[in-house]
Amino acid sequence: MRRFITLLLAFFIVIPALTDENSEPDLGSIFGDDTAATAKNESDSPNIDAIFGDGINENSEPALPESADENSAEQEMNEPPWYIVPMDERPSNVVGQIYYYLDYGPRYVQHYLTRGPNTLLEFVEKKTGLPLQMEEYPLEISGFVEGRGGFRTQSDKHEKDASIGELRMQIEAHKTFENSWFDKIKYVDFKTFTFNFKGDIYGDFVTTDAGFDLREANVEFSPFDFADVKIGRQILTWGVGDMLFINDLFPKDWQSFFSGRNDEYLKAPSDALKLSIFNKFINVDGVFVPVFQPDRYITGRRLSYWNPMMNDRSGEELQVRAETPNSWFDDCEWHVRAYHDFNIMDKSYQLAAYFYNGYWKTPAGFNMEGEVTHPRLNVYGASLQGPIWKGIASAEFGFYDSSEDRDGDNMFVDNSQMRWLLGYELSMEPILGKTVGGDLTVGAQYYVEWMMDYDRYRNNLPPGIDPKDEMRQVLTFRITKFLLDQNLRISFFSYFSPTDVDTYIRPNISYKITDYWTADMGANIFIGKEPHTFFGQFARNNNIYFGLRYSF
Repeated sequence: MRRFITLLLAFFIVIPALTDENSEPDLGSIFGDDTAATAKNESDSPNIDAIFGDGINENSEPALPESADENSAEQEMNEPPWYIVPMDERPSNVVGQIYYYLDYGPRYVQHYLTRGPNTLLEFVEKKTGLPLQMEEYPLEISGFVEGRGGFRTQSDKHEKDASIGELRMQIEAHKTFENSWFDKIKYVDFKTFTFNFKGDIYGDFVTTDAGFDLREANVEFSPFDFADVKIGRQILTWGVGDMLFINDLFPKDWQSFFSGRNDEYLKAPSDALKLSIFNKFINVDGVFVPVFQPDRYITGRRLSYWNPMMNDRSGEELQVRAETPNSWFDDCEWHVRAYHDFNIMDKSYQLAAYFYNGYWKTPAGFNMEGEVTHPRLNVYGASLQGPIWKGIASAEFGFYDSSEDRDGDNMFVDNSQMRWLLGYELSMEPILGKTVGGDLTVGAQYYVEWMMDYDRYRNNLPPGIDPKDEMRQVLTFRITKFLLDQNLRISFFSYFSPTDVDTYIRPNISYKITDYWTADMGANIFIGKEPHTFFGQFARNNNIYFGLRYSF
């Protein structure tokens, strides 16, 4: 804990220096003379000139190494990537890795999004003769640095007392290029390209590792005036549920959600091609994922879980082993949404239909080796959302076609399901007045999972395994209140299952101290009558967390 607090303070002391172009942090005063010497030693940290060339330093713009011929795009394309640093030259300790990424990370982003695209276009232009050089718009860079810690409120023999303890820096960048040459082509709107990047550098003191989480790296453009395309890593979502997902089959990060990271980390990234087509009758979104990308589900590494094979809770000592489909294009996923906006009595509504072809995102089966598996899955669904009375009503439905167990008699694969939800969200200001109800919203949902062929499921259930309910029901409730000119946010979200008799509660308080600093704290509270129910299995993972973020 002492080490975590020391590093947390050091991390935030260094931020003003990192965001000031004319200043450089004094590593000796922050990390100590020994650490500073180690970070600057050639054996622990790569030489800046060797990586970026003499043209890049603290006070200059990125440039290619001197060995490259700046007038030859072909030579640039054939040279080894300038940004590759051998792993054995990178620092091995957590503090050293954090400093390494803080020092080089922003430079990588700046070079990628300024020099990289034009280098590629120069090469293509030379080979094809097409005038592809583009006008550049200013590079937009933002991000934050965050320290986050948390601890369990009770002991768990399977896990550490600390539920979360990490330092994290996120860099987000956007760069737009425009070429007016495409204006000459009729029906083509191919002139603007936007490159997006978002990545997290982190050091985790619970799992004792450090690394880089690439959350977005994509290019988006409009080949026609009725179509948009986005290619690369991206965060995707659709559906009308609030923290309940029926037709949103994009990957989720349940480890982040249950351990106390910000809500934005519930949505995990996808490597995908997204095509959107628009017209006045119907809009269609299609997403192709070339290789299956599962949820970041609970494995026992950070949170303990119910192990049906052991008929007991398990954790770090017995982590989940999964057989995950990983063959490119053979194990691909397809997501499709078609939606239409319409008006009734001057009120706007949206009707949508969904289709998914892929695999269960969380394990839904076992193989003979005792590994969990992701069986094939098709999902057909629909949703409707619009205003009713003083609030917004939502309805969503999905049929989960478990194609490897359509008869319900395969004990190694989950049965097909019908899922639906009804939700309502209401602003309280029109009802309670601005003094009490201002910036106050409440919402509630009713959610159902109905297992098909339940009798066959019970008849084929192995001895000693606790059976699931035929119809699992969940009620959710949300209340959010903003105070102090919306600088203070108080929220409460809860799940309650009357069939499983378990509960999950998520209170959170966030305060915006200044335009740059934000502090928050909250809790994840699990209560369950039985240890094998969905929320009940996490009853030993109750935790309180706190965070401090500096945005730039």
